[in-house]
Amino acid sequence: MIPKTQAGMENKKTKILKAALKLFTKYGFRETTTSQIAREAGVANGTLFHYFPTKDDIIETLFLLCSLNAESYYRRGLENYKSIKGKFMQLLHNWLNFALEHTEQYLFINMYLTSSYLPQDEKILVFSEFIEKIIEPGERQKLFKDGPPELILEVTCNLLHILIVHFLNNRQKASDPEYVERALSFIWDSVSNPHALSHK
Repeated sequence: MIPKTQAGMENKKTKILKAALKLFTKYGFRETTTSQIAREAGVANGTLFHYFPTKDDIIETLFLLCSLNAESYYRRGLENYKSIKGKFMQLLHNWLNFALEHTEQYLFINMYLTSSYLPQDEKILVFSEFIEKIIEPGERQKLFKDGPPELILEVTCNLLHILIVHFLNNRQKASDPEYVERALSFIWDSVSNPHALSHK
């Protein structure tokens, strides 16, 4: 059983992180201040700095927590597919489902990945598994358009974000499996090689 003092500390820390997530996704990293976060969380500024000495500490902690949650979605159903296209499409579905069910966390992750907090080379490391297990094998099978893996990754991520925002703004369409499949297939069609022998 957690002692009351420890439970109280964890509760305050959780409140700070929840408040920060809400404010960051609404106003951005630069415009959100630690004072705003403390006020939203209902704690004193000193309490916030006790747990998180800087705003960057809050951002890094949130990214870690959101990423761990996203990872629980990332691999869902991948074992059901042997083909590159099957795995690729399942990953798109997984990210869409995560965004629909944890919208603030998805928006935060996307904001972090496109910010100066993450250098380009480190961004590639974040997606290294996607590159190694899908893009590079797909390139060897000539399933993707000719181009560096990093470019295929960028195009895929940017198109997926555009579609996710579309579904977040039109949630009724996200409940139409046929519409979702057509929309996500647009991403595959944009990066795949139209002359490949097999896209199965």
